[in-house]
Amino acid sequence: MPNRKFLPLMVTVLATMVVGCDGDDKKDQFLEPEQKVTRLVAFPQAFVLKKGQVQSVNISNSVLAENVPNWKLTSLDDKSELGEVLSQDERSFDYSVENAGVGHLNYTVSDGNLTSSSQVVLAVNDGSTVGNNPPVAQNITLETNDGSNVSVDLRNFISDEDGDALQITSLISGTGRFVLAEDGYQVTFTPDDYVGIDQAVYSVDDGKGGYALAYIIVNAGDSTSANTPPEAEDQTVTMDVADKANINIDLSDLVSDADGDTLVVDNLYSTNNRAILSSNNNVVYTPGDFRGVDQFTYKVTDGRGANALATITVTVVDSAVQPEEPTLTAYPQTLSV
Repeated sequence: MPNRKFLPLMVTVLATMVVGCDGDDKKDQFLEPEQKVTRLVAFPQAFVLKKGQVQSVNISNSVLAENVPNWKLTSLDDKSELGEVLSQDERSFDYSVENAGVGHLNYTVSDGNLTSSSQVVLAVNDGSTVGNNPPVAQNITLETNDGSNVSVDLRNFISDEDGDALQITSLISGTGRFVLAEDGYQVTFTPDDYVGIDQAVYSVDDGKGGYALAYIIVNAGDSTSANTPPEAEDQTVTMDVADKANINIDLSDLVSDADGDTLVVDNLYSTNNRAILSSNNNVVYTPGDFRGVDQFTYKVTDGRGANALATITVTVVDSAVQPEEPTLTAYPQTLSV
């Protein structure tokens, strides 16, 4: 006589076998675990510096690491001849600037399986040309989707106080999606189904020893996603260094999301490190000895694969410095009659 204690177990096993063998229309009853996307991508990073300056470079600011927590800076090759690397750790290094010009350092990051390479681009102005002001290059943000190209004319984003003729000397991109046209100013981004943030660095030369660098940042959205991307607003801020040495800029009121997603500002794009992300949505801006108009771009993400970009413009003044009063000097003259 069968043992009654095993009857429920036998029924369960048989039922499982029947379900498992009941044709292709039952395959969806066995859900495979969701596969996590892993990406390690190195992007270019840019700095405009002065001779004698020591710059700390955090490679984390230009590396996209999705589900790759243990990546490291595995190679750093200085091709610039502008100075020397003073120290290096797993994700950063210090660089001492000695010469003027434009150059780059090649860097590689890896976690042992995934590897990616890009460049840290340096532009050093030494003021050796008397009366020459370096050119100005602005960050550029572009919006598109994974199937649409987008173009920009760099002439609309560069200027020179002295009226010097400006030349785009290089366009640096680690992904190859950015192309500089033969005219030397038109840049086209081809997403080729890519979704996410991509970036390039362009350099400007005034022909008189003045240089500038800036970013081109593209937000390529997913054309098939039902998720509504977040929104980010530009802002203009004025600070007086006579009143304070730095200012806090809260970005919380500048970002929004129609779906109610939690938004996080996770990256800044700046060529001078005056703006530092101190918390999720707060930036500390410290001008140091800089006076004039500065800018940085921020990126906000909704945690669901959608992003937004916007730019903060900061005007730095010093009310403690009074303009020099004009003086009138009399000189003797000799008249011959």
